[in-house]
Amino acid sequence: MKEAFLDYSINLILAKNNYDELKISKLRYGLEAFYMLFVKLSAIILLAIILGLFKEVLLFILIYTPLRGFGFGFHANSSLQCWLISVPVFIVIPFLSKVLTIPLIVVHAIILLSTVSYLLYAPADSKKKPLVNMKKRLINKSLMVIIGLIYLFATIFIQNHVVINSIMFSCLWQAICVNPKMYKLFHQPFQNYKNYSSSV
Repeated sequence: MKEAFLDYSINLILAKNNYDELKISKLRYGLEAFYMLFVKLSAIILLAIILGLFKEVLLFILIYTPLRGFGFGFHANSSLQCWLISVPVFIVIPFLSKVLTIPLIVVHAIILLSTVSYLLYAPADSKKKPLVNMKKRLINKSLMVIIGLIYLFATIFIQNHVVINSIMFSCLWQAICVNPKMYKLFHQPFQNYKNYSSSV
């Protein structure tokens, strides 16, 4: 199914454009990432509906997406590994956000420590997609810290414990994803941009 989608999409694009092998390879990588994201997200949402966690899962995705979007982070080594990590994370965390009541001081400490982690390690790129532009790296790091602080201050005024927990767990999971120990655990290189020439 995936290969059929990729072949059809690439053939459709090539019918109107003349790309070299490198461009086609990048195109295929991007389309494959989109396909996997769509399939995985559909499965997670379906499972969330079955388990009665649709609102909590949607909330977690909305809060987590800006952090992941600017901070990047660890990617699984295979599609199977990605499924085995993503499904529990995107189901268990919303479930915990729903059932747990965590002291606000603990919430604030975790978000603050997570923000410090962003300052130290984000954005964390991958071997397949290194972020070599140093200006963009600095912008992304700054945005990560700003988002972390916004989330921290938001929890002071928000009364809903599910939202507060979702913010905390989103920050914590992203801090784990950008941590070099996570890369080491899965035998992946960290700070991949250092292997390339910087550009502005």
